[in-house]
Amino acid sequence: MQEKPAVAFTARSLLGLAVIVAAGTCFGVLLLLVRAKWGPLHRLDLTTAAELNAEVSPHHTFVSVLRMVTDLGGPTFLIALVSVVVLVLLIRRRWASAAFLVVCGVGGLILSPTLKTLVGRLRPVVDIPLQSAGGNSFPSGHALGATITYGSLLLVAFPLLSRPVRRGAVVLLALLITAVAFTRVALGVHYVSDVVGGFLLGVAWLGVVTYAFRRWVYDRGQGDAPVAVADRGIDG
Repeated sequence: MQEKPAVAFTARSLLGLAVIVAAGTCFGVLLLLVRAKWGPLHRLDLTTAAELNAEVSPHHTFVSVLRMVTDLGGPTFLIALVSVVVLVLLIRRRWASAAFLVVCGVGGLILSPTLKTLVGRLRPVVDIPLQSAGGNSFPSGHALGATITYGSLLLVAFPLLSRPVRRGAVVLLALLITAVAFTRVALGVHYVSDVVGGFLLGVAWLGVVTYAFRRWVYDRGQGDAPVAVADRGIDG
């Protein structure tokens, strides 16, 4: 009777490791191409930034919408959102879930500025600046933060949702992360490769933390219970 949970855990763990390796490898390759200023990628980034700026800048209402959407991936909003959820989880004595969200979030806050400094890529220069942003460009902190935050929140909530709601939640959050990433390019503060890099790094980090927490939950005798929501029996 114990074989099936063990087999399921192993299969899901291998799948998780495959996702981590794939996302990490793709990010590493992209990082090398950005650092080397690989011709096709460099031209794509420059062309997309210029063309989007020309298309978007005349439409002031659309620009205002883009600015509102981009704030959904900003550190101020994401930190406030996670803080509220963590507080609720602590009140409900869901220690593992709260710790999972904190570790994911803190990791993202460290990764973004560290890699920006190491890569040292300057932000795009467009004809009509639509929003200002400090620091370097690669990877996009908004894309990274949105991927980690919304992804970790989904993982915490996932076992509590019915299957149809799960599918809808996955689609909704995927669209939200994509929309945030698009706004960074449309507003002229990031290149396409910046937001792709932020997404890949976010997936890799989220995968690492998820795997670690799943391993911890399993080792504590909770079988194949999903990470960060298997608080029953762990938190008492």
